[in-house]
Amino acid sequence: MATDNFSDNCKIGRGEFGRLYKAELKCFDREYLSYVEDKTFGSEHPKRHYIVTIERIDDDEEDMFLNKIDILRSCKHQNIHILLGFCDEGPHMLLVYEYVQFTHLSKYLEVGIHTWENGLKICLDVARGLNYLHTKYGGSKDDEPMAPLARQWFDKGIIKDKIASAIKEENWENRLFLNKGPNENSLDVFLKVARQCFAETHNQRPTMQVVITELEKALSFQENHKDPLRMSFEDIKFATQDFSRENDIGGGGFGRVYKGTLPHVHGNGNYTIVAKRLDTSLGQGDQQFYSELQILYEYKHENFIDLLGYSNDARERIIVYEHASRGSLDNYLNDVDLTWRKRLQICIDFATGLAFLHGGGQERNVVIHRDIKTANILLFDDWKAKVADFGLSLTILFEILFGRSTYAIYKQKKRYLHSLVKDYYEEGKQDELVFEAIKEQIVPKSLSIFQKIAYQCLHDDREKRPTSKEVLAHLKMALDVQDGKES
Repeated sequence: MATDNFSDNCKIGRGEFGRLYKAELKCFDREYLSYVEDKTFGSEHPKRHYIVTIERIDDDEEDMFLNKIDILRSCKHQNIHILLGFCDEGPHMLLVYEYVQFTHLSKYLEVGIHTWENGLKICLDVARGLNYLHTKYGGSKDDEPMAPLARQWFDKGIIKDKIASAIKEENWENRLFLNKGPNENSLDVFLKVARQCFAETHNQRPTMQVVITELEKALSFQENHKDPLRMSFEDIKFATQDFSRENDIGGGGFGRVYKGTLPHVHGNGNYTIVAKRLDTSLGQGDQQFYSELQILYEYKHENFIDLLGYSNDARERIIVYEHASRGSLDNYLNDVDLTWRKRLQICIDFATGLAFLHGGGQERNVVIHRDIKTANILLFDDWKAKVADFGLSLTILFEILFGRSTYAIYKQKKRYLHSLVKDYYEEGKQDELVFEAIKEQIVPKSLSIFQKIAYQCLHDDREKRPTSKEVLAHLKMALDVQDGKES
């Protein structure tokens, strides 16, 4: 009756031994029964309404039905599904459990959405439940079907190759991003006890209590495997004075950039940071956020801006950088104090960083964005330049030579610098592309070398443009000529 004659409306799935139904049923109060277990009271036991799961055991599983009743009727453990009652009338074999909203572990394994830390917690819960059963009833001595195969993997040393890729590469929405996947110590402890569980004979296998101890150790390693760069949103919010307008130092389509102050870890004063807060209101920006984080974390170079931290709490996507005391290069393009020699050195600095990224340090596939501009080149007290974005604009060298940004030129002439430069060259007026305030400082051959490589960067055929290394070599040559080191 509670299941409406086992209708499909009440059916919630199927277990290993029968169909499952959800219903509301009056059963003996388990809490009261536990209380009176060792006491003598009246024969009537109170009942109360429960939301229950009813398992309708298949006709050919009578032995399993009786075995479950024998074991579960007296089980009292948080990791054992509570049996409230049973029915054995005619052909009907029914087990009544307290209802819990659950998904079978097999479903999680199929879709691969569990993290390593959650996986360890699940293993611990299972182990604690099994330990209770083994202590009360004794353990099984039979091999699981997978045991022989698992032993082969261990013996061949390929067990780590069998780890799900979702666990190896867990990142993005998980708590750890930069330190991906299982902690090595955690994994080693887990695999060691797992190998022991697959021993040939029962006597060689660890007790469940030993398994629990080792799993707790593995979980401890994983929980203490924290990403040192991950910062709380509240800390960044406090540092930027709640992202105040006074701390806003710029932005664009991606979001806003804020200046802030954080205390040093050891209490020796404060240090200044810059926080780029991506606009996530339209559900965009994740790919840009994680790609930039990955590059900044994996590619360390003196001409890349330093990554200090990040936050991906809830819907927030924030990257925290070191603070560049002089700000961005676009603020100095028409500054007469930015000499030709300083301009060359700045070009060399960012070209050095890009040459490293494009083909230098490490064999990785790097996403190169083609939208870097002078606003993404940051300057420090000694005029040292660092790149805060990763790509090489076609016109950036001419912006530095001309003393004006592409945006400023378009605003004034309604033309993009790319086409303007090509027209000036065709008309033989390339000298007009030099900032007036620095013309007298420039050694002609230095200018010629610079302009030649800068113009090659504008080639319509991408394959015919110079590489970052070639650009860097010409810029260094131009500086040597300017300094009189090369005639």
